[in-house]
Amino acid sequence: MKLRTWIGCLGLAVLFSTGCVDISKSTIKTEENVIDRRPKVVPSQRFAANVKIEENILKVMVTAQCSIVEEETVERTEIADKTISGDDRAWMTALSVAGSLPAMGGTAMLADAPNVHDSNLNGRLYNETGQDVVIGVGVALVALGLAGVLPPMVNGLRAVGTDETTTTQTRNGALIQEQAPCAGIVTMPTYSVIARFSSGHTVPLGAAMPNDELHIDLRNALGPTILGMNPQPAKVAIWINEKFQAEIATDSILEAARSERDAQDDTTWIQAEAPACAKSAAACAKVQAYLQQFPNGHHAEEARKLLKPRTNVVAGDDKATRLSGAVDAAMKAQEETARKLDEDARKALEQSQTKIQKEAKKACEKECAKSCQNDATCRDACIVQVCP
Repeated sequence: MKLRTWIGCLGLAVLFSTGCVDISKSTIKTEENVIDRRPKVVPSQRFAANVKIEENILKVMVTAQCSIVEEETVERTEIADKTISGDDRAWMTALSVAGSLPAMGGTAMLADAPNVHDSNLNGRLYNETGQDVVIGVGVALVALGLAGVLPPMVNGLRAVGTDETTTTQTRNGALIQEQAPCAGIVTMPTYSVIARFSSGHTVPLGAAMPNDELHIDLRNALGPTILGMNPQPAKVAIWINEKFQAEIATDSILEAARSERDAQDDTTWIQAEAPACAKSAAACAKVQAYLQQFPNGHHAEEARKLLKPRTNVVAGDDKATRLSGAVDAAMKAQEETARKLDEDARKALEQSQTKIQKEAKKACEKECAKSCQNDATCRDACIVQVCP
């Protein structure tokens, strides 16, 4: 019974001695086997574009160009060498040495156990303990030794040899034909249309689809930006997918934007209810709002006059003069601050838009390269379709 118990403990020690360390793998060889080839139509980076402007409406027509490449189905086998880290090897060596001592001692006791007899008390020093006890102690020492020796042994065997991993993937191979018809392509690329000023500032205008004319109202898309620039540019360039297409004059766009701004100026002034403000200072909130929105508007001077304090409500000419001067100074400071904040906000928006475009394009290109597993043809086609 005791012997079976010790053997059971030994079995548990062997069971828990496996899987103690991580086996790292380093690729030493990669083998590729092309198992299938077929022609495939893919979008090309080349395209043809027709850009024209009619009554401040920019019309863009893009014609996609495609290529025929050889699509390959590749069976890829990676052969990796299995290794154990230096730290793990150190403790495994120490454990092997420590486990070998009790294992050898226990083995010696088990080998000598048949010589233990109660009738010959002077034959062995441990005769008086009995043969069963000697066997039990020997088994215990062997089990303890094996518990120390087996983990390094098992993990050493696990790290012997190499490991092979086989995967199958599809990639674009050699170019067969350029400028091929784009028939059969399910997902067509989009083309980013932007306006670029000589200052370097850019404004996204939209995304054009192949063979589908894109219409852009430049009065709304560029008018507010041009009005806020100083000096106001005379021309703006149109780029598609980072390729220059045309340069257009901004005079008609600027004129249309000014007309719209003037109409908004007059409408806002009517809604400000200036007659009510002239009668009571308590009714001047809308006039104040108008002046903040249009500090240089057509009715700005009239608004400032209405917002000046009523001198008859202040006792003494000196106090009235002082108050009037203070109000004028405060209003000028308010207008200057509003103008500066508006300019700062516009600059910040320009910088933010530029940064967002760069970061988005960078992330898009990185994901294309990662998903295509550094296949240059696949990566370029992905960038053309998604990352203009």
